[in-house]
Amino acid sequence: MRASLFLLGCLTAGSMAAPTLLNDVYDYSSDLATYLGKVSKYIESTGEELIKSVNSCDTSKISLPSYASSLPSPSGMSPIYVAVGRGTQNYTCATSTSSSTPQAIGAVARLYNATCIAANYPDMLSLLPGIVYKEQLPSNEEEPLPPANLELLGHHFFRDTTTPVFNLDTLASRQYGIAITKKQDSIDAPSSAIQGSNGAVQWLYLTTINGTVGEYEAVYRVDTVAGSAPKTCQGMQSVFTVHAELSEKSDAPSDWQGWPASGDLAIQRRHVLPVPTAASRASTQRGLVPTEFRKNPRLRLKNLDRNNDEQHGLDRTLNASGLGAGGRGRGGGGRGAPRGGRGAPRGRGGPRGGGRGGAKGAKGGAKVIIEPHRHAGVFVARGGKEDLLVTKNLTPGEAVYGEKRISVESPAEEDGTVTKTEYRVWNPFRSKLAAGILGGLDDIYMRPGSKVLYLGSASGTSVSHVADIVGPTGNVYAVEFSHRSGRDLIGMATHRTNVIPIVEDARHPLRYRMLVPMVDVIFADVAQPDQARIVGLNAHMFLKEGGGVIVSVKANCIDSTAKPEVVFAREVQKMREERIKPREQLTLEPFERDHCIVSGIYKRSA
Repeated sequence: MRASLFLLGCLTAGSMAAPTLLNDVYDYSSDLATYLGKVSKYIESTGEELIKSVNSCDTSKISLPSYASSLPSPSGMSPIYVAVGRGTQNYTCATSTSSSTPQAIGAVARLYNATCIAANYPDMLSLLPGIVYKEQLPSNEEEPLPPANLELLGHHFFRDTTTPVFNLDTLASRQYGIAITKKQDSIDAPSSAIQGSNGAVQWLYLTTINGTVGEYEAVYRVDTVAGSAPKTCQGMQSVFTVHAELSEKSDAPSDWQGWPASGDLAIQRRHVLPVPTAASRASTQRGLVPTEFRKNPRLRLKNLDRNNDEQHGLDRTLNASGLGAGGRGRGGGGRGAPRGGRGAPRGRGGPRGGGRGGAKGAKGGAKVIIEPHRHAGVFVARGGKEDLLVTKNLTPGEAVYGEKRISVESPAEEDGTVTKTEYRVWNPFRSKLAAGILGGLDDIYMRPGSKVLYLGSASGTSVSHVADIVGPTGNVYAVEFSHRSGRDLIGMATHRTNVIPIVEDARHPLRYRMLVPMVDVIFADVAQPDQARIVGLNAHMFLKEGGGVIVSVKANCIDSTAKPEVVFAREVQKMREERIKPREQLTLEPFERDHCIVSGIYKRSA
């Protein structure tokens, strides 16, 4: 299906070069011949004026096709972007018989910026559907789309089967926001539209809903080409795609197949709509902050059926026995045993053992007893002067960040053989997840065999312990934006084969959609103001229904002017809007200041 889309909002239109030719040779169709003839005519007739208008886009000249008059009028709004979208329409069939009819489950498309062509050359824009429909997409999505050299504007996909999303945050230099929409009206495509095998999909009018970033108001999808499903499911697969010009995205990334098709996108703004301040945008888009969260940042969101003292006794024992005090020193107890749990004096005293201070840490051998923690894959090393949180080393004999390792011998077998098992000490001062476990997290949603998407992996300190937890039958998909940290992450992953390092921006999950399957849990430690949206985008694309979400929130990175407890409450509300149902929230003192962890369950249906 090929379509024109009109997004209504208050963003500035980006300039775009006039249509030019590439040196490649294309199949020469009558539409392409007409298009290229018009290019030549404009060049000959306008001369220098054409060159002057290359970077000039008067978006007030943009208008909807006359056939779209049956859709609600965009009165009071002005266009910002027009884009050509090319993608596939996705359908599902209950059975492969004539008694079953195809059901739409979403779509996927790339959106290419055609704003200036729509403003300056509307007659040429009307030719693009038939041309782009026959073109293959560039192998590199950042390359321009021929034959008009259209730059990538964004991506179009579905959050669920009824919620189309237009993501215009494509590159670090092109952060145009995201429109989350809902269908309001539709009309059948005109008989003159390119039909494809089964007809052109409908023209649509959509309005934005809560969660939209940017002041977008509505979307028009017009000038569609092909994309309709056959009338029955006779001979069709359970999931299939139809070549189209502009398509949305299916709910599961694995459903995406085939060559996308094309369409147009235009963004407009409402004249009477003032540009809101950050405060007003937060109040209108995110809703009111629940009073209970303002008062108590450690509020539990789930009523526990079990006795709290019984359930968290092991963690409290660990914290009070000194792990909260140690960990920074490689050989000893870290900052000094006197610090203890949460109420003991701080102090840096104690004799200097190994590392930065405190007595020497626990020793391996017969003096150490390893006990399983209530979280599968996590263990407690008891012995010496303090109990330690540990994970079973996936690569015995190797450390990742200089952590202490403990080797424990198992009882001798009948034949006299003795096996050794190595564990790595998990430092809560260097891992938010370890700090959360010691704080009493009810559920970390990961266990041996789990698939984990880890956003904000840094150099892989915590990722290595998560890899230990999920073991050789599980996988950790570690996403990190920094190339410097990414090199360390890749180095760590060469020894831990269950870690898949992905050096990419977590804001753009489409860029690594071919690497990540559906996962059981997402852990996020990205420390960005829009981290709730980042988590939501990845959850909508990769997280299973009922999957776990754990988010580390650093208050100063989100709003340094507000009190931490207020920031935490706002983030919880944002998570709710992303269909994540929070279950518990706890602060990370004494390991981190002004940090909290929020965990919850993801539900695709509201």
